[in-house]
Amino acid sequence: MRSGTHLAIDTLRTNFDCFSTWKLPLENNSYLYADLDVYMKPVQRCQIAGLRSRLTRPARPISKCHWALSHWNRVSACHPQLSRWIGSCGKILMVVRDPRKIILSNLAWNASNDKDFSLDAVPGLAVSLVAQLDRHWPDILSSTVAPVDVLDTSLLLKQTGSSISDVATFLDAQQSASPALPDPLRGLWASRLQRLVGVRPDSSAILTRRRPSEFSWILRLPEVEDAINELLQKTGQFPFLAAHQ
Repeated sequence: MRSGTHLAIDTLRTNFDCFSTWKLPLENNSYLYADLDVYMKPVQRCQIAGLRSRLTRPARPISKCHWALSHWNRVSACHPQLSRWIGSCGKILMVVRDPRKIILSNLAWNASNDKDFSLDAVPGLAVSLVAQLDRHWPDILSSTVAPVDVLDTSLLLKQTGSSISDVATFLDAQQSASPALPDPLRGLWASRLQRLVGVRPDSSAILTRRRPSEFSWILRLPEVEDAINELLQKTGQFPFLAAHQ
């Protein structure tokens, strides 16, 4: 399952030549974008070299992050040149997705990668994630670091042409072809093969051994359901969109 973030990344790569990039065989798919989550702390020189490679291959590089802008001071303190560059020429495309899907994807990731993952901790993790989203969305929308716009993945899937046209206008980018969604994933082994030999793979997604659907039961727990409903009822199904309009 491709996350909302990677759906957005691959949609940009598919529809705009300026965002199209490549990787060398044996390089993993993270070379198709720059992951800024890493740079909230000091990093090794080799990581800076890797970032430089990711930022210079395409005409216009794509960066991703999952942190709220309240974390921006950490990036600025550790990497002032990077933060100044983003502030001077970057634009923020806030990718929004149904919080229930975000929760399930997050749990699948943790279950696949955290050796200490426990089902007993799942309800608390889900409620904590909802609270993070509640703080996170307004924080980004009020950003003064760079211009901000919203990409709603549910609209992207249903109204692909108009969504991509809106993105093109915001990013001041020329579409290279008729609007199209990126090709769907072909499975874990196909992804591994692309990582091994691919130069311009269709998908940048990070696949997990565990599936989000395995955790759908968590959404029926009263404490999780109450937290999600409270979030959704603040300003409608997608409070971040309502606040931005």
